[in-house]
Amino acid sequence: MAVPVSSPRASEEFAGGTPPERFAAALRALYTAAGAPPYRVLVRQGAGQRPQVKLTDSSLSDWINGRSVPADLAAVRFLVGYLESIAGRRGHQARGHGWWSALHAQARQFIYAKRGDLPESRATTTATTARQRVGRPIRSYTPLALEVHRAIDVFDSVQPGDDLTPYVERDHDIHIREVVDAVADGASRMLVLVGGSSTGKTRACWQAIQCLPARWWLWHPIDPSRTAAAALELSQVRPYTVAWLNDAQHYLLTADPALGERVAAGLRTLLRDEARGPVLILATIWPEFWSTLTSQPTDGSPDPYAQARELLAGADIRVPDRFTARDMQALHIVADGDPRMRHAAEHAKNGRITQHLAGVPELLRRYRNAPAVARALIDTAIDIRRLGHPPHIPDTLLEQVAPGYLTDHDWNQADNDWLQQALVYTGWPCHGVPGPLTRIRPRPADPPTPGGHMHYQLADYLEQVGRIERAAVFPPISFWQAAATIITDPDAQRAIGRHAEVRGRYRRAATMYQKAASRDHPGALWDLACLLERAGYRDGIEALHQRSADHGNPYALQRLAERQEHAGHHAEAEALAFQAADRGNTLALPALVDLRYEAGKHLDGLTTLELLRAVRGEPVARIDARGLAMRAADCGHFEALRTLAFHLEQDGDHDGSRRLYWEATDRGDLEALRTLGYLRRLVGDYDAADTLYQQAADRGDVKAVRDLGYVRELVGDRAAAETHYRQAAARGYARAVRDLTRLREEAGDHDGAESAALQAAERGDSLPLYDLGKLREQTGDIASAETLYRQAASCGNSDAWRFLAKLRESGGDPAGAETLYSQAIDHGDHRAIRDLALLRQRTGNPASATTLHRQAVDHGYHDALDDLANLLQQTGDTAGADCVRRFGLADDGSVATSLDFNLLGSPAPTTSGQ
Repeated sequence: MAVPVSSPRASEEFAGGTPPERFAAALRALYTAAGAPPYRVLVRQGAGQRPQVKLTDSSLSDWINGRSVPADLAAVRFLVGYLESIAGRRGHQARGHGWWSALHAQARQFIYAKRGDLPESRATTTATTARQRVGRPIRSYTPLALEVHRAIDVFDSVQPGDDLTPYVERDHDIHIREVVDAVADGASRMLVLVGGSSTGKTRACWQAIQCLPARWWLWHPIDPSRTAAAALELSQVRPYTVAWLNDAQHYLLTADPALGERVAAGLRTLLRDEARGPVLILATIWPEFWSTLTSQPTDGSPDPYAQARELLAGADIRVPDRFTARDMQALHIVADGDPRMRHAAEHAKNGRITQHLAGVPELLRRYRNAPAVARALIDTAIDIRRLGHPPHIPDTLLEQVAPGYLTDHDWNQADNDWLQQALVYTGWPCHGVPGPLTRIRPRPADPPTPGGHMHYQLADYLEQVGRIERAAVFPPISFWQAAATIITDPDAQRAIGRHAEVRGRYRRAATMYQKAASRDHPGALWDLACLLERAGYRDGIEALHQRSADHGNPYALQRLAERQEHAGHHAEAEALAFQAADRGNTLALPALVDLRYEAGKHLDGLTTLELLRAVRGEPVARIDARGLAMRAADCGHFEALRTLAFHLEQDGDHDGSRRLYWEATDRGDLEALRTLGYLRRLVGDYDAADTLYQQAADRGDVKAVRDLGYVRELVGDRAAAETHYRQAAARGYARAVRDLTRLREEAGDHDGAESAALQAAERGDSLPLYDLGKLREQTGDIASAETLYRQAASCGNSDAWRFLAKLRESGGDPAGAETLYSQAIDHGDHRAIRDLALLRQRTGNPASATTLHRQAVDHGYHDALDDLANLLQQTGDTAGADCVRRFGLADDGSVATSLDFNLLGSPAPTTSGQ
């Protein structure tokens, strides 16, 4: 972070002219005071910085002579720091980064405001458009209305309306401003700030949009729910609009993935629609939710977040949870003028300034030191949230669940009004910010809540802490009893059921799924059918799948489409597959293309009439894969056309395959053009691959920029390869930094490789460090590999702890490996529990391995139940393994022997499968 956005001192001197003119005059005066060093000296000094500051003679001339203002605050920091160090030796008094940053910010704001006076490039101001436009002018919002955290109050120093502290810019703000600059110049962009709770994500977004001209509006979809509002109003977003998606998991990571996928698809369309641009989509999200949305599914698994993954690719900016030393210097500049900032500078631990300002230390103290009943209430709220309930928690749910979190002694000691006493404790503000669990006061115009109950909201920092500290805790019986009887929202019922299922508690999952299914929730109907089918149920399964399809579940629609296709009902199958695709299932149409292509290869089951039509070249529905793929592509579903092109390529019809890829490209599919380049690269036609990748890059495909670098690398042009990798990285494609690191390492530039990896880590991406460690390990440089893994781990990459542990294990140090696996677990990597369990198996300790596998199940690691079943099978407990696979675990973690679940009156299967 660099400094405050505004400072009275910055405007008192150089008062004549516009802010850009004042900035240029001040810079010119400093340049003169430093003896006017040659521009080439400044360029060379900037290039020697880490990270590098890119300067040119022309840019320096423009800045000093007032023809332009630097867009990059890092360049201003370096230039001012360097010039002031020279001028200081000549008696010049330094003004400091705070003064310069404020002056620079004023100049940039002036430029933005001036842009706002330019004539509209699109017809966006007619009365009709204004009536249809969603949102309000940015200037009509307050930061608190957009969910920026109110700052703490210390010593009753805060005046009414003074809700926020002065802002201190950090490195991520520079990257945000670069994107906002591009948007102000007419581009449409998306930014996702990824960071933990109370790290300053939402405040950074608020600061960024203050520079946008007055014509810009802001749309904050929240009513009737975030996802519903986004889905309903997205088509009404007009040019010059900021889409404000704070806590983006509520929009994209929904209980029914199809709804979140619909929103993601709509946002992708908005970004591509030039008639509705420019727009800026600003989102914030916690790292764990980012990982869920952007992770590739394993082979053969459903891909519930395909649209979200494409939407988010390359859009992330990491927000560190701590201030750097340079940030702290900037903080001290503004601390004198604000007692809250001074308090944070003096008392915040380990550079956690934003968390301190949000009242986090006091929140944690209130939680850790809470009386037994209040602690139980907060733990109850944490578990309710981490297992999938929406943020607003009804008091009846808290009242029914919390007693199960108390010992007999504490429950017997509680007063009759225990709930009220606990809510007073949890609701008391912490230095002026909300307490751990606070009441949500309805407004007079709000609809009445069901039953007239009050609702409460958990402080999000405690929610994040609780998700980590209570990750292995399976809630008590009171939780499940209350959830089954009190919660009526089918989305919440299904979400809690899914959490129960991934933790192996299939009976609890089935109960919650059935509750949601009784309200015709399409996802719950599907989940219940799959769960019961795995347990051995037969009667009623097809009825559940049919109901799920009838209510629009995209995976049930695909299943039904395939059944209709096998039955010869091809038009019905195609209609169902299109419905599934429109609801976010990207596999449905390719699956149908697969069936028709295979039928066309073998002509199995064709009637005589169909064979005659096929011989005459007339379309036959069940083998017309091309027609289906073309119809899908015309509707924007390019996956089917790519699937068919892949089949032709595999079968040797290279010309036919390329024609189909070009058909997809002509319809706007960038991935098809890149795939064409990939195919030419595979056969060694690097010139053609280069041309195709360049065409894709020219159409805005940043991945193709990276691919251009790889082709140049293959032909030995490492300089050009590095240039392309740098370009792709600068446009937000993180994979390119990993390629750049590898390129330097393989060329023997080990320092350059480490420099690139460390720069990426400073921006929040530790994967290049991790990759570099693997490269060093493969070449036998174990000591260096271990150092790099440790650096990656210190930057938050928990995978690095696991690989470091495996490095120790392969080196014959199982005790050291165990220690490192434990550290990975402490850092939240639940996969390390599995690795540790497998290590215990290999070292002859199956009992301990079994315990660890059960712990992994309780953490919700999806493969852990299979690991437990496999271990039971290996130790001779075949019946136990079968029970685990079919029925999961009981509440206490023991092996369940049935689901004890009645479906449509059919008997429940038992261990014998009857």
